Amino acid sequence: MRSPPSPLPYKVREYQGAIEDLTKGIELSPQLANTYNPVLAKAYYRRGVYFHKSEEYQKATEDYENAIRIEPNTSLAKVCADLLVFASNCLPLNTGIR
Repeated sequence: MRSPPSPLPYKVREYQGAIEDLTKGIELSPQLANTYNPVLAKAYYRRGVYFHKSEEYQKATEDYENAIRIEPNTSLAKVCADLLVFASNCLPLNTGIR
């Protein structure tokens, strides 16, 4: 018996699966989060990209910041910094108007 199709578009489901997998990997190495670790930095970067593609810009921003914090002096950090600017431009502005 087949399960009913998901209401989400295929790519969004694909992104969510990747986000879940990367989250599991990140959670397996919390003790490495504050040390130089290129693998962990890349995991944050990749998850940030999938959050970005899923239009979850705040989460993307947090992951780009984590990747920069872990590996600040690399080309990956430069890419994350550029994506961070782009993602922050996608966030809704708080105008203070209600």
